[in-house]
Amino acid sequence: MTERTIWVDITSSMTNRARRVSGIQRVELEVTLGLADVLPVEFVHYDFRARHFVSVTRHEVAERRRLLVTEGSEVSMPVMAPERAGRARVGAWVTSRIPDRLRPDLAMNAAWRVEKAVASAARRGRRGLERLLFVGRSQELLDRRTPGGRPGDLVLCLTMHYRPDVIDELRAWVSGRQMELVTVAYDVVPSIAPQFSTLDPSVFDAIFCKLVTLSTKLVTISECSANDIRGLCTRQGIDCPPIDVLRLASALTQATLRRPEGVVLPDEFVLCVGTVEPRKNHGLLLDVWESFSRDRVADAPVLVIAGAPGWLVEETMHRINCAPELRQNVVFVDSPSDPELHWLFRNCTFTLYPSLYEGWGLPVTESLDSGKVCLTTDRGSLLEAGEGLAIHLDATDRFVWREAILDLWRNVERRQRLEQRIREDREPRAVGAVAADLADFLAARRTAVDHGR
Repeated sequence: MTERTIWVDITSSMTNRARRVSGIQRVELEVTLGLADVLPVEFVHYDFRARHFVSVTRHEVAERRRLLVTEGSEVSMPVMAPERAGRARVGAWVTSRIPDRLRPDLAMNAAWRVEKAVASAARRGRRGLERLLFVGRSQELLDRRTPGGRPGDLVLCLTMHYRPDVIDELRAWVSGRQMELVTVAYDVVPSIAPQFSTLDPSVFDAIFCKLVTLSTKLVTISECSANDIRGLCTRQGIDCPPIDVLRLASALTQATLRRPEGVVLPDEFVLCVGTVEPRKNHGLLLDVWESFSRDRVADAPVLVIAGAPGWLVEETMHRINCAPELRQNVVFVDSPSDPELHWLFRNCTFTLYPSLYEGWGLPVTESLDSGKVCLTTDRGSLLEAGEGLAIHLDATDRFVWREAILDLWRNVERRQRLEQRIREDREPRAVGAVAADLADFLAARRTAVDHGR
């Protein structure tokens, strides 16, 4: 019997140009490298210049993980894409030229607009150069990196592709070589909560349906997401393939510890980790902390927000940087590395995660892994992520959040009891266990293919 190869599509992680990967991309890189230890795995990603899938070596994947995740001590600062580094320098230069009396209101807005203009020009210039260089590439070089595939091989798609041309290329590759496609769908937020996405829901639905009909099986990360996917398939009038749920884990506690640089942190603080975007609901926390200031709550904790700025972030970042009520009691840690995140989780008093929707909620998992109580919501999959050990609150009730935060901050005995329960009732799930579960699932699929099922 010929051994079946598993082709793992990691386009999202390999083409990400941001300073830091998202939590999902971090887990994706960790799990796929674990898969390669136990199964015959080949890596691929979609090359947007060549307009087809290309092979990636394991060394390239490992190096990508090292650079983006910054888990080791050999990289002291988060890696910044060259064009973003240039934008940051231009923004800093603009800010330095604005008189002190006009800061911070004009400084941040001017720097932001110039940064966007420079970014747009840099993208146009880079794309033009890439097109010029690509014209000179030999077909032989492209063919050498074109992935193979045999009948019966499995393609594990870890990236939700949102472009029809990429889906068409995936279909041509999978169908042309008579392979089986298994798709990992983390959530369907653009369809069920379009206010939290930049994608048009009708476009997302059409693309998602094409991907689902091409797949023989789906993998998702929570029962909530599985139900959302089944509901979307029902609304679109298509058959939903079988869905396996693979619960997420994090390797964050295995990272080294490094105190974040460039910010002043108190000895005690509460922590909120996550990309700054509307869905994460940072505005609720800022409202609560402004109320602490207005009401002169002398023993209110300092809030540390740690994450990368996402989309529609201007208003939230402006409040963090400029609101007089927040200057003394809110600290922003921009795009922390894994060692810095590990330090923050280890040293915080407890964590907050007021998200309005999640396909899982990795910061809740990482809080529990660190033995810290998490105040979060009951939206999406967060009840699953909380494992009965988090405190779940109404996602829109600022008064409830205010009272819960102050109670947990002031009531040391209650907090210690909750932390003891986390230690006694929960065993942190290792990323290796996620890779092992996925390997078992894929091995079962390979066996099913061998027997014609």
